[in-house]
Amino acid sequence: MDYDIPSGTRPREREENTLRVLDVLIKHGPISRIDLSRKLGVARSTVSVIVNGLIEIGLVNEIGEQEIVGAGRPPTLLEIDATSRQFVCVDLDVGETSIVLCDLEGKVMAAKVDVMARATPEIVAREIIDSVTELLERENLDWATVAGVGVVVPGPVRHDIDTVQSLVFGWPQPVKLQAELRKCLPEGIPLLAENDVNAAAFAEWDAIGYPPDLFYVYVGRGIGSAYIYDGRLHYGRHFLAGEIGHMTVESDGVLCDCGNRGCLEKHASVPCIIAAIHGESALDRGRAYYQSSLFNLVRQLESGDSRSLAVVNEAGHAIGAALYNVIQVLDCEKIVLSGPICMLRDYIMDVIKLNLTKQLGRGTLSLAFSQVGEDAKAIGIASLMREAILLNTGGGDDTPFGYLGTKGAERLLRAVPKEGSGT
Repeated sequence: MDYDIPSGTRPREREENTLRVLDVLIKHGPISRIDLSRKLGVARSTVSVIVNGLIEIGLVNEIGEQEIVGAGRPPTLLEIDATSRQFVCVDLDVGETSIVLCDLEGKVMAAKVDVMARATPEIVAREIIDSVTELLERENLDWATVAGVGVVVPGPVRHDIDTVQSLVFGWPQPVKLQAELRKCLPEGIPLLAENDVNAAAFAEWDAIGYPPDLFYVYVGRGIGSAYIYDGRLHYGRHFLAGEIGHMTVESDGVLCDCGNRGCLEKHASVPCIIAAIHGESALDRGRAYYQSSLFNLVRQLESGDSRSLAVVNEAGHAIGAALYNVIQVLDCEKIVLSGPICMLRDYIMDVIKLNLTKQLGRGTLSLAFSQVGEDAKAIGIASLMREAILLNTGGGDDTPFGYLGTKGAERLLRAVPKEGSGT
C-alpha cells in the first residue's frame, strides 16, 4: 500500500509537508514530533499523522524518549531509517568505474569497482545496469528499495537537452546516455546524470553543513570548479559554468589546448606541476604515475629542494590569482580546494593566501582544503538526488531535475513491495 500523504488542502502541499519532515529528520534528527512541528511551522496533529505514515512505510523509526528536565512526559525521539532506501551512485570513468550504494543520509553502504572500456552509450548503459544488479544481489538487496540512480560523468552534462559529453569515453559530441540507461532500468526508477566536479562539490556542501554558498575547486589532471548558492548548483546558460581551468592568469603565458594562452590549468594542474620539474615527458601519463610523482614531490619539498619549492609556489600564485578574480565576481564566502593538489597543502596554502590577503583579513572569506574522501563524487550525486526529491530543487517536470523531484518523491513515499513482488 502506498502512503496517502495527509494534511493540506492540495495534493502537492500535502506531499511537500511530508518531504519537509523527511528533510528535517535527515539533517537535524533525532528529533521529537513537537520539535518537528516548531521547526516546520506545521500543526502538531499534522506532523503526527505524517510521521505515523512514514513509520508505516518504513522510512522513520521511534528510538526512545528524549531526556528532559523537570516533570512531564518525555517526548519520543524520531530518526530517519536511512538504510531503508538506497541511492545507486555510478562514478563513471574509463579504466575504473565505481558503483556505490549510499543511504538516504549519503553514507556509503557498499561499493564495487569495475573495469570500463571506451564504448558506445548503449554498451556502457548495459554494463552499468549489470554491475549495479550484481552489487545489489551481493548485498542481499534488489531494485525495490532503490530510490534513484545517479551517474557521475567526466565531462559536460546538459540538463536542458538530457545529454552528456566525455572525451575519455570518445564522446566529443553530446550523446543520449541517460536515454539508454532508462531503457535498461526497471520501470519507475528516477535517474540523474551529473558532471563529476559538480557532484563532488555537492558532497562538500553536504559535509560542511549546508553553507549559504560554496565555491569548490578541483585540481588534478585538470582544473574545474562548481558554485553552489542557496542549495543550488549554478550551471550557466549552456551548462558550462565552472571552467576555471581556462581562466587566464598570465596574458602571454603557455599556449593551452583550448587555444588561449596562460590558462590556470597550464600553471597549476598536477601534470603541469610535475612536467615543470621533470620535463614534458611527464605530460599525458596515467593516474598511477601522477600519484607516485606527487608522493616524490612531497618528499622533495620536505627536504627543501629549491626547484620543487619554486614550481609549487608558482602554482599557488596562479591558483590564488584565479580565486581573487572569482571572489570579485561572485562575492563568495566559502572556498574549498580538492583533488590530488591536497597532497601539497602544507606547501601551497600560504602562497594561495598571499593573493587573498584583503578578503581573508576582513573575515569575509573561508579558504580550506577538502575533508571529503575518495567517494566524494558518489556521495555528492546521492546528496544531489536527495535534495532534488525532498526540496524539489530542479524546476519543472519537463527538466531532468524536475522529473527526478516528482518521480523520486512518488517512489520514495511508497511502501516497499514484499520480496518477489517486483519494483
